[in-house]
Amino acid sequence: MNILLLGKGGQVGWELQRSLSVLGQVTALGRDSTERCGDFANPAGIADTVRALRPDVIVNAAAHTAVDKAESEPGLARLLNATTPGVLAEEAAKLGAWLVHYSTD
Repeated sequence: MNILLLGKGGQVGWELQRSLSVLGQVTALGRDSTERCGDFANPAGIADTVRALRPDVIVNAAAHTAVDKAESEPGLARLLNATTPGVLAEEAAKLGAWLVHYSTD
């Protein structure tokens, strides 16, 4: 199974990377990844990554989690927590891939 994990730099992402490794090949990306785009501020780059890797499962643990900062930056919070996850859903549907989206809300 080919698994794409996004948000590898966070606590949930770090734990998921370890847990998912027994299920198949895991490509784990974060905001600072250089080989492929894992930056949720770049939805087109995220879409390109999904298209290039063609995962069977996409696991999203990326989010804008700083509540105070999200309130002062609503556009960025919407991009990271709604727009880009929507792009993931669209790309997963095109591939017939599963999308698992983690949220603390």
